[in-house]
Amino acid sequence: MKVRHLFFLFALMFSVNPSYAELGQSVQYFAQLAVDGGATTMFVIHNPSDEAISVQLELYGTDGSVLSTRQVELVADATKTVAIGGAEGSMKVGWAKLSSERSFTATEFFEFSLGSEAQPRVGVLPSQLSSESQLFCFLSPSGVNTGIAVANPSKTKTVTITVSLYDAEGELVDSRVIELSPLNHLARYLNESDFFPNLIILKGRSKLKPLNRSCC
Repeated sequence: MKVRHLFFLFALMFSVNPSYAELGQSVQYFAQLAVDGGATTMFVIHNPSDEAISVQLELYGTDGSVLSTRQVELVADATKTVAIGGAEGSMKVGWAKLSSERSFTATEFFEFSLGSEAQPRVGVLPSQLSSESQLFCFLSPSGVNTGIAVANPSKTKTVTITVSLYDAEGELVDSRVIELSPLNHLARYLNESDFFPNLIILKGRSKLKPLNRSCC
């Protein structure tokens, strides 16, 4: 008998400077990606303007190292798909920044291949820079789980984040403090290390809030 595992992925970006989130559609962030080792990440980028634009793709690994950079040229009203990764090498995870001088739209998809069998694609919308996020969370022994990906886009400042869990009645279940160095990334299931490894079951919410907002 096959057991079907269901998980929810929340991809978040945190900044020590809340006003930095006002850059809008000309800079977009994606807090989770996977490339190589059977993983491919695709960005579908559209230029809605009546002028040509150039979009810079920057992919960073969990430790902030540069995984890939691309320059995508789009004429007026054009759409392009950029695929990065494949079957070769070892799998690397991280986050991405897309930027241009003009507004654009972008969507991310990533998919995994097990041998010759491709798994269903996972779609990820852009993540807004945030000074606080609250998420619905689910965890059960039947295989339902919640995945959370966070990234720090700052090139100079470390972000310290308090992660708090609340049950369905709003009572605090547990809390943790995590640190993200400049350009670093963290992706875990709710019951894995760095989050709550002793957690068995939960139906509630989590709150993620940087402690060092005031440093800016």
